[in-house]
Amino acid sequence: MNGSYKDDDDPIGKLMHDFRCTSSEDMYYLLLAKQVRHFKETEGGRKSVCKAVEEIAEVSCLSIEEVEELVNLS
Repeated sequence: MNGSYKDDDDPIGKLMHDFRCTSSEDMYYLLLAKQVRHFKETEGGRKSVCKAVEEIAEVSCLSIEEVEELVNLS
C-alpha cells in the first residue's frame, strides 16, 4: 500500500491519514485513535511498547541458529 495516498473522502484515504497522524485527536477512526492514545499517552501503554521493542532488539541480536530454534519452538 502506498502511504502517500491522500483522499479523505475514501475509507483507505482516511486510514492512511490516521497512520500519518502524530496525535490521536486528529484521527478519523475512533478505535485506532483509542489504541494509539493508549500506547502513546498512558504509562502502561508506553511500558508495553518499550517491552516489545526490547524483545525485538534482543531477537535481532540472535544468530541464525538461535532464530531457527525459536521458530521451531512455536
